[in-house]
Amino acid sequence: MDSAERRDRRVLWIHGWGMSPQVWKPISGRLAKDTEWSHHEFSYAGCRDVSSLFEALEHRIAELRPEAVVAWSMGGLLLLDWLTRRYRDSDGGSDCKPGAHSELRKLVLIGATLQFTDADRSRGWPLRVLERMQARLRTQPEDVLRQFAASMFTEAEREEGSAPERLLQPDTDMSAEGLQAGLSYLAAATVRKAWSDELLPRLAAGSLRVLWIHGKYDPVCPIGAMPEDADGLERVVMRAGHAPFLTQQAAFYERLRGFLNDNDKGG
Repeated sequence: MDSAERRDRRVLWIHGWGMSPQVWKPISGRLAKDTEWSHHEFSYAGCRDVSSLFEALEHRIAELRPEAVVAWSMGGLLLLDWLTRRYRDSDGGSDCKPGAHSELRKLVLIGATLQFTDADRSRGWPLRVLERMQARLRTQPEDVLRQFAASMFTEAEREEGSAPERLLQPDTDMSAEGLQAGLSYLAAATVRKAWSDELLPRLAAGSLRVLWIHGKYDPVCPIGAMPEDADGLERVVMRAGHAPFLTQQAAFYERLRGFLNDNDKGG
């Protein structure tokens, strides 16, 4: 692969609920200097309901045609949901790619989940927590955002100062309607069956690779939400909460850079 081809390799970064694209700058900015990949952001601005979340993602991927996507938290669930729907609607066997988006070869999922809500607290949040957040959003949106941001970090991360202070202040590209839509989506979405039916065959066939990075002490998407080992799935557990790309930045950066630049398997 020559340098011109490498410079055309595109990464799309998808942040989570209540956050903004700026959260990626410490990592994507460094990668832009150290690698040949170009880095592009996703925005939830303009999303007003659940269907518009999918429409925004569909439009951005069709426009950008990335080879890799890095997605965090709700962004990871949304990406998996969108991708499995595309696979399900396409024709062909296990090595079939999602229509016009066949450039997509690598997924990096951070603190993600196959289903956000679960009666088992080791696998997800109780539904009543999201319902309470939705009710409070109508009257106290900044408080809800601030408390959610604080909940992403472990007590140790806050005490040692690795939890970025700026993240503890409300900063999101989502409108009031978009925030409500995101919580509605998290309350109902699941890709547990689709993961087995649609994604695992692609992973085994080598047409898709997934790097799943999870914080061992993630209080938002518990580590129990992480899928089991599978062909084509690389699991990495870090001693962190919900944002290991910020609190374990050096280790995260090296692991991500290695995965993006590893071309031995379909990269």
